[in-house]
Amino acid sequence: MNKEAMRFLALNSILHGHSVLEGFQNSVETMASCLGVDVEIASRLANDLDSLPEVEVSENPMVKLFLNFYRNNAYTFVAMGTDIVPLCKFMVNDLNGQVSSELRIAYLGYLIRDAAQDEMYVDPFICDGVLHCTPQDFQYVQQAMLNAYALYLGGPVGTTKSLAKSLRRYTSLDDYSRLNEATALRIFKQIVKEGKKATIYQRTLLNTPDLVETYTHTGCIIAFSDPTRKSVNWLMGVESELDNTMVMTVEMSTLQNYLLRSVRDLENVKVARGPGGNGKIMFPGVT
Repeated sequence: MNKEAMRFLALNSILHGHSVLEGFQNSVETMASCLGVDVEIASRLANDLDSLPEVEVSENPMVKLFLNFYRNNAYTFVAMGTDIVPLCKFMVNDLNGQVSSELRIAYLGYLIRDAAQDEMYVDPFICDGVLHCTPQDFQYVQQAMLNAYALYLGGPVGTTKSLAKSLRRYTSLDDYSRLNEATALRIFKQIVKEGKKATIYQRTLLNTPDLVETYTHTGCIIAFSDPTRKSVNWLMGVESELDNTMVMTVEMSTLQNYLLRSVRDLENVKVARGPGGNGKIMFPGVT
């Protein structure tokens, strides 16, 4: 695993509650090398990141309910005539300033198909797109929806737009952006300055897989690329380079052809960068 891959894995690590050093092979010296700082600075930064306090996304049960609902892609879409508008697409338009407050309220309202009010629903829940809650809680539904959406859109209250934008950009295997040492260092320092354990960003504006767990078992930074689990996104080091990576999308059926003994058969596989930015995976025995 080269330096760029370790920076990406370290950022994923703190989002899922692991120590930042787990992404740097549990070595402060490696962390320092990957971030372009001396060991003392790296040690202090690692301690600061790992010591940040856990913070609840909200104290309001209705807000937490809607936030979890928005993060589930099963029901979060609205049919507009013949068009289907999923929440993830609507959110991108909102981030780009293309959504009015009136449209935002209307869209979020359409995500809930109906509401059942009863005193027995002490703990609100959503089932098959129907909200179940007490009449008292129902009075604050619209505000709870807006507050939850704000968390989903921009992270916890007080999160700078710069940090939210960087986290969205540099934590995805689907839309991978290379993470150099200066950018990684800036993001880590921003997280420390915000004063909250990084897991809160994973529970609000991000929805990334725990790649540290996967790496521990496979030796690869890899995750399914679609819900059908027919293909994976695989972050790989570029052959003959110490600080360069590419994400390759590979069919599971192709991977299985190269698994001879265990899932760790592919941990040292690299990619050769070709013309036009294309890559070729250097599978064992393939030239």
